[in-house]
Amino acid sequence: MNKGRILIGQVLALSLIIFVFGNIVIVAQTYEFKNGKWFNGKEFEKKTLYSIDGVFSNKKPKEIDKTFDLKNGFVIPPFGDAHTHNLSDAKTFESQIENNLRDGNFYVQVLTNSQKSVAAIRQEVEKSPLDVLYANGGLTSTLGHPFFAFEPRAMGVKGRYWESGEKLAEIRKSRLAENDGYWFFDSKKDVDEKWDKYLAGKPDIVKIYLLDAKNQKNLSVEEKAGFKGLAPEVAEYVVKKAHESNLRVFAHIETADDLRLGTKIGVDGFAHLPGYSMNWNDSPEAAVKYDPTAEDFKKIAEKKIVVIPTLSLSKGYSYKWKSDGTRELNVERANKVATRQKKLLRLMLENDVPIAFGSDETDGTIIKEFLYVKEYNLLENLTLLQIAFETPHLMYPNRKVGKLKKGFEASFLVLDENPLENLEAIKNIKMRFKQGKFLEVNAKQNR
Repeated sequence: MNKGRILIGQVLALSLIIFVFGNIVIVAQTYEFKNGKWFNGKEFEKKTLYSIDGVFSNKKPKEIDKTFDLKNGFVIPPFGDAHTHNLSDAKTFESQIENNLRDGNFYVQVLTNSQKSVAAIRQEVEKSPLDVLYANGGLTSTLGHPFFAFEPRAMGVKGRYWESGEKLAEIRKSRLAENDGYWFFDSKKDVDEKWDKYLAGKPDIVKIYLLDAKNQKNLSVEEKAGFKGLAPEVAEYVVKKAHESNLRVFAHIETADDLRLGTKIGVDGFAHLPGYSMNWNDSPEAAVKYDPTAEDFKKIAEKKIVVIPTLSLSKGYSYKWKSDGTRELNVERANKVATRQKKLLRLMLENDVPIAFGSDETDGTIIKEFLYVKEYNLLENLTLLQIAFETPHLMYPNRKVGKLKKGFEASFLVLDENPLENLEAIKNIKMRFKQGKFLEVNAKQNR
């Protein structure tokens, strides 16, 4: 990695805890941060906090290595992206690390990636200040999603391959990315036979695919290739095996029944809201098939299952292609989608569902999700930020992250403006601090 572009700065003298970043020894210091306005979960309050051994303290230590005047800056916890598909390509991972750090996104959860590609770069990723969780390969049934997300790429196929019957048939027969980007589990026997090999890739989390799972057997015909996932009984068995291996399971879902199935079999998180894609339309039939009820959300909350709604992703399905190959936004559909999302968010919040933000990006960062929520006024700024700051903890439930208080990891961002009043302030980060260390990134303007 180019250490000249992502640096740990402000390294002083006292040797309290030693961290290794590449070939550089990083020494944690005892810092005093004064004249900052710190977010307390509801508002900003002016106070002084200390970083001791990379952990927050509100008690002044006997010795301080350096005092920093935050000059009335607004201090917030760093962000996390609970659903991405980036940081898995040797050609792009360095720039993606830098982009995430620049945008104040310190925690990333990659929900399906090529195991082999990540193995080649994982050591370098782990040396960076970014914390990354990988789900190595999507668990599905034969020819199920995400087969077509990985196999054409492994074959080097480009362009609109789905319009060519000959090319499509060739892709369906290929298995270059099997047991790498995707795993086919058509029975419990398949799971037992392949599970040890799957675990050998050292996944941090597990990603399963449910696509109208209750009708999975009817979807197994060749014409439905790519539009199906695990059978219910196989999905339940995978969750059991994963939990026995102390791995959390996140489920891709398409329908409200998929969500109910995931709740029943004990998944730890949902990677979408039902009906996020082009299949939803504003009709009574679609509401029955795709809209969860308040009772559904109550059960999810009781089991503390995390929901990652991937809100901005739905906007992509509101574009229509023109004859010249360009596309334009169907404003009416985009507005209807946003209205539905606002209703579902309200239901989740009313029923105390744990919500985590995720962009489902292959290259961008979580900032896209925040700005979409603001653009369509889906949430008030306070609620948006509360969810944003809780997201890292929902990704790392056994770590004390996401709060600016005593005993939590000393990680924060400093802004010039109050983001409760102007959300755009999150694009102008003046200081980045992670677990007792300052981060300096390329001065390139935030997106």
